[in-house]
Amino acid sequence: MSPSLTSIAGFDYETLLDITVNLVPMGILLFFVGVNLVFNPYPYDPFAMNLTHMLTLIPLVLLGLLTFVSARAISSSGDESGDEVVPESDRL
Repeated sequence: MSPSLTSIAGFDYETLLDITVNLVPMGILLFFVGVNLVFNPYPYDPFAMNLTHMLTLIPLVLLGLLTFVSARAISSSGDESGDEVVPESDRL
């Protein structure tokens, strides 16, 4: 792996793989936000529009925060365990 892919935002490749499961729901939420912004299927109602966006944006922000915190916990738990990760090229 190239260095840029193995250390994005200070996380190693395995940590990025672990948090990928949270990126899929984040993409789905972003898709629905975009669809509601571009194609508004209902007549203009500020309350309904704000409610719709809050029901997608609040979980999106919370999921992003949860993903970041869990990535930090995963990466720090690997550092504290003392287990050294040996690259496959160095294994026998």
